[in-house]
Amino acid sequence: MKKIKIISFFLISFLYSGLIFAQSPTIDDAKKLTVREQYVQAEDMFKNLIKDNPQMGDLYYYYGENEMKAFFSDTITLTQRETSLKCRRLFEKGLEMDPSNPINYIGLARIDYFSGKKTESSENVNKVNTMIPPMTVKIKKIPDPVRYAQLLAEMAKIYILQDNTDTAAAMPLLRRAIQADPKNASLFITIGDAFLYLKDVNNAIQNYNIAQSLNPNSSLAKLRIGYLYIRAKNLNTAIQSLEEALKIDPNFAPAYKELGFVYSLAGKPEKSKPNYLKYLELSGNNIPAKISYVIALFKSADYKECISQINQIFAVDSSINSMNRVIAYSYCEVKEYVKAQYYLEKFLKIIGNDPDKIITKDYTYYGKILGERGKADLAEEKLRTALGIDPTMNYLYTDIATYQSKAKNYKKAIAALNEKIAAKSAKIGDYCYLGKAYYQDSSYTEADQTFETLLNMKDPNLKSYEMLAISYQCYARTYIDTTMTGFALVAFEKLIEKALVDSTKNSKYLIDGYSYLGSYYLFSKTGKDYPKSKFYFRKVLAIDPNNKQAQAALKTQELQKAKLPD
Repeated sequence: MKKIKIISFFLISFLYSGLIFAQSPTIDDAKKLTVREQYVQAEDMFKNLIKDNPQMGDLYYYYGENEMKAFFSDTITLTQRETSLKCRRLFEKGLEMDPSNPINYIGLARIDYFSGKKTESSENVNKVNTMIPPMTVKIKKIPDPVRYAQLLAEMAKIYILQDNTDTAAAMPLLRRAIQADPKNASLFITIGDAFLYLKDVNNAIQNYNIAQSLNPNSSLAKLRIGYLYIRAKNLNTAIQSLEEALKIDPNFAPAYKELGFVYSLAGKPEKSKPNYLKYLELSGNNIPAKISYVIALFKSADYKECISQINQIFAVDSSINSMNRVIAYSYCEVKEYVKAQYYLEKFLKIIGNDPDKIITKDYTYYGKILGERGKADLAEEKLRTALGIDPTMNYLYTDIATYQSKAKNYKKAIAALNEKIAAKSAKIGDYCYLGKAYYQDSSYTEADQTFETLLNMKDPNLKSYEMLAISYQCYARTYIDTTMTGFALVAFEKLIEKALVDSTKNSKYLIDGYSYLGSYYLFSKTGKDYPKSKFYFRKVLAIDPNNKQAQAALKTQELQKAKLPD
């Protein structure tokens, strides 16, 4: 009985879909607009289609997918929470209007997975599984294998997200989909996307190439290949692939956007700008298109042009609050912190600190702006708010320490760096920074211990910090060993030994080392040795003939009488 119901569902779904598509063929046009990243136009088209065909569940799903893709292309002016709520409403409405169609359960599962609600996501996946043939049914027994493959591919997309791709869940679905619809190029693009997010370049390109061979008119496959080469910094090959995409479809807007980005990376603004402008033209050259252009400029780090374009938008419509955010970020990047603060605070005032409209970057940029303006405590407050939202952003502890150190609030800098160490995310540079903060705070014992920890690390980057760490440890020990018992002596001898490897480069460290040894043998009660003192101060003068400390020491009666050691 269950199998009969499943077969009946697919027969009805197939006939129903055929009827609707015959009457309204533009669902494919709407989906093409999404592929072309013309999200606003796609949204308008989906709204019109839903108005004419309110019972067609697929329309709600692909409208929601359009919104998700719009978010992933622009995580600056759009927020995850707003996107999730909008999509959830669409998928729930789709189920209400077309309850026998499982595709909107897939949509809900995608939103839950995307939001980190994996239990809820699994519950919706289980609902889908009760409405489609099980994986064990032979393909030839499935009445509409193409539709079946489509649903499996959409299910696979639940688990394909940047930084959160689960191939163990996605790949069996995609392999099954290929069995059902082996000539479907889009399935191989989806597989390529999964490998792309896993940074498996070879498998990604292989699948994009299969998609291209199955559908030679797929500009999307060429775009993806071009994107891979951009990530690999192979800009010439990326340009070639993107130009091939445009040969297939001269109106394929995303290819122009990526070409603009590539030429910007290559330092060729004369080629970058025309491609961005073509992207703008194809996207409608209206305010939404200009906003998309602004985001592209921001992502390509062309902050000055980004500011210029936003000011042009403001001349037409100054009420677009998201542009206050982007112009604030851009002013921050070009170090105009007063303007950056003005626009970011304007943005936050308008949204009223609505958590649905705030993103973590608002706090990280706010923290940076305040920190660079010397407002260390306020900067720390904003950066800690960002850490509260996303505890994985442990690099912010270093930023807090930087601003607090500049403000001479060394105890606060020390506290932040120790939190980073406790979170097991500190690198060797953080230990160096912590040791310096202890030293600046006159906590010399803690400074000495921190540098000792650093110098005993088995870290490939140790050499970059070694001389500086030994030097600071030496001076920390001079403050600990005020009576010159020899505690600092060992550290200075080590400093000299390391510095002699390249005496020209390390002349400053040699002067420091020889000066201390000269002073130690001149003033130490337990290790007094005037000939040795004279020997080391002469070494100082050999490097720096105008060194006043060495000149004064050698004029003392003790060193004038002393004979140099053999």
